[in-house]
Amino acid sequence: MAFIEAHDEINWDSVTAGKDGTYGKAAANTLISNYRANFDFPEDSYEAHLIKLNSLLNESKVLKSEINVASVELHEHTKVTIEQELTDEDIMSLLSMKWIESLCAHLSTLPQTIIDDFTNKLVALQKKYATTLVNLEHDIHDASVQLADMLDELTGNEYDMAALQEFKKVLVNA
Repeated sequence: MAFIEAHDEINWDSVTAGKDGTYGKAAANTLISNYRANFDFPEDSYEAHLIKLNSLLNESKVLKSEINVASVELHEHTKVTIEQELTDEDIMSLLSMKWIESLCAHLSTLPQTIIDDFTNKLVALQKKYATTLVNLEHDIHDASVQLADMLDELTGNEYDMAALQEFKKVLVNA
């Protein structure tokens, strides 16, 4: 009550008070909303964004309501049209467009889809096996020769050198 008496800039008569003279949450929220809507906040302020958001939400509610009404009207109009205005020829034409033509269009693309899928799998296999066994064998032989040449650069005692010579023979004969 002290707040109400201290703030005479607010039109308290426009707010509905309860039996005990205080204002309920709904009345206070309505009052706050009215003051927010009528006050010019800076464009990038939090309040300005809230007001714009609230406006858009209200517009969204109205549009949803209009969509629901239009949907019901469309449903009723469609129902009346189907039940009363379509001839047997119209019905056959609509069924043909709905089922037969769309099925034919889908079936006509099926062979190309299968061929494209097969081609993609074939290309993937070709890439997977691009390196032949002959190439692998050649690469292994080159690596063995290079390793044998590097073994000649190693030094060690008599037993180590004998072991390296045997390993070199295995590499060269492989």
